[in-house]
Amino acid sequence: MVDAGICYIICATPRSGSSLLCELLASTELAGAPQEYGIESDDKTWRKFSGFSKHEDYFWSFLDTITVNQVCGIKLMWAQFEGLANDLVRYAHVKQNDRRTVVEDFFPNTRYIRIYREDRVRQAISLIRAQQTGFWNSMLLERSSATYNRLAILKSMRSIADDDRHWQCFLAGVPEEKVFSIKYEDLIVDLRAAQKSVLSWLGLPFENVGFCEPRLRKQANAATEEWVSLFTSEPIP
Repeated sequence: MVDAGICYIICATPRSGSSLLCELLASTELAGAPQEYGIESDDKTWRKFSGFSKHEDYFWSFLDTITVNQVCGIKLMWAQFEGLANDLVRYAHVKQNDRRTVVEDFFPNTRYIRIYREDRVRQAISLIRAQQTGFWNSMLLERSSATYNRLAILKSMRSIADDDRHWQCFLAGVPEEKVFSIKYEDLIVDLRAAQKSVLSWLGLPFENVGFCEPRLRKQANAATEEWVSLFTSEPIP
């Protein structure tokens, strides 16, 4: 079991603003240091980026991100949620059970923050452009140019919708007071207000927390707008 008083999971879908939310929370030094979990098949995350040769070593290091006030936060896509539950069983020897029970047996007082994006077209376009260019966040450089692909956007929209449905079905079974929802479109309008609302919901003091402008920036540009215009001007099959 993690030695923390408060644990929370950011329940995300790709390009939903979850990395920005993680940075906002981590910058307070009160809300853990939430990062995205790399399942074993995602060796780019745990081997190449994090520098581990064994996934189990990465697993334990990943969990060692508790702030001094005993708060632990992590970020998961739907597939990573299932992967983490499996890894808790095989690495931490949590008793086999349904995903929620396994996770909550290991993370005490688990709470869930759902972040979602209302504009699925822009979310899917953001995902396709990131996949094609390698420009996953504003601190990276584009490795290649992006080519408009309507079918790829439609496929990403369906994938994102499927993952979000999985999260909604799962969270429907969680007590209402343990779930907090935040919309990307609200997050980017007022970062400070979003940060305060999450800290308040977690029961963490925020009155004297200074605000640090995040390094991550909104990546949408003129090319994004051109893709949105192209997509919305064509009939959906």
